[in-house]
Formats: sequence, structure tokens, C-alpha cells
Amino acid sequence: PFAAEKSLKLADVIHAEWVLPYKGAPSRKAFEQVMNAAGLPLPKNAIESNALIALRALLIESDRLSILSRNQIHYEELHGMLSVLPIDMRGSERPIGITTRADAKRSIGLNALMQYLRAVSDEMTGGGAT
Repeated sequence: PFAAEKSLKLADVIHAEWVLPYKGAPSRKAFEQVMNAAGLPLPKNAIESNALIALRALLIESDRLSILSRNQIHYEELHGMLSVLPIDMRGSERPIGITTRADAKRSIGLNALMQYLRAVSDEMTGGGAT
């Protein structure tokens, strides 16, 4: 019901039904920080899921809302299955990375993946990502 809106605030959608990451998940913490900064309560009776496939299905089959990276629903948005609402979510950004053991012997495949991810990150951020 909010997809046609040109401008929305968090207060406009607070009473919608939500699907949120589990408490303690980094994205949930970011969402809670944004809500607290806006002086808003957390949505009541939200479904909690960290499984992206379940979250996508719940969103596609309902009018529920969630907080996700736009990259996580790229294809669903591209094909008109999901919409990104025009809500300012500044403060919800967070770094994402790869962690490996310092003494691990990296496979050729892992080295290639890490090289590719660095290249994409540099392209997205204008260089300088590590």
C-alpha cells in the first residue's frame, strides 16, 4: 500500500506489519538505532527471520515491510515483485566483510573471490576499499 508514495517517514509506516531480523543481528541493531533516533517504538508483533529466502517470500506474499539492503532484493525489485520505499534510513549503514584465519591457506577460488569482491567494492565506492 505504500509503494506508490513519493515520500514517506518512518512514522508513516510504524503501524504496518513487519518482518525483522532476529534481536541481536547487526541489521536489527541498525534498525533499532534508526527507530530510537526518530523517537519511534519498535514495531509490535513483527515476524523475526534471518533467512533471506523466507524473508523475501513473506514480503512478496504480503504487504509486510522489512529493512534490507537494496542489493538483497535486486532481482525482486528489478522484476516488480518488491518495492523500495522512499524512507530516509540514514544511520542504518553498516560495514560488511569477510573474515579468514590469519594462518589459513587460501584456495585459488577464495583468492579469486576476494580479488573480485575488492574490485566490485572499489567500483562501488570509488576506490580505496580494503
